[in-house]
Amino acid sequence: MNTAFSFARIGLAFLCFFLSQQTCAQSIYQQDNQVLGIGIGLGGAYQDVTDGSYSTPMFNVNFERAIWPLSGDKVKGIISLGGLVGYKQFGVTNQTFYYNYTYSLRWRYTLIAARAAWHLQSLKGKDLKKWDLYSGLMLGANYMRRTYEDNDPNFNYGSSARSVLFSFGGYFGARYFINTNWAVSVETGFGYSAFNFGAAYKF
Repeated sequence: MNTAFSFARIGLAFLCFFLSQQTCAQSIYQQDNQVLGIGIGLGGAYQDVTDGSYSTPMFNVNFERAIWPLSGDKVKGIISLGGLVGYKQFGVTNQTFYYNYTYSLRWRYTLIAARAAWHLQSLKGKDLKKWDLYSGLMLGANYMRRTYEDNDPNFNYGSSARSVLFSFGGYFGARYFINTNWAVSVETGFGYSAFNFGAAYKF
């Protein structure tokens, strides 16, 4: 929980430093808005740890809907609910120590998670003109499939296994709207990727 609170503090500091002069008639992110996004996640869990290992980015699709206003005396915001589906692969391809045989291990992860976030709309009466800043939590399941293959003609240990892993995460994100509907986005956090870069469409 301390990590999640740290990301929230980072988000507030970023806002105060970078957007304190933003003013407009209305925030870009309003109740009943729906946002569909795609992203590429870098870093985080399941990275290269040995020689011959590799990992793909976390390719993901996310969706959310702005539902409940939640504001204070000087801060105005709204809560969104949604979900994320992501896919990542991690693998090791190497040779055995005694014989010139090659073996391959692959882990494929499919993440299905629910997400809830709080979006900042205005601070001290100043609305965000083109920015959507938010911080949230994620809860879901990571479906893992592991496969092993080798080219040893005497002992073929090809096998596969499946399991489901609990996934929890926190994140802070920012979207910059280049027009009324389209935005570029970046997120940082823990639980699925250290950094996530993408695009979003609001309707």
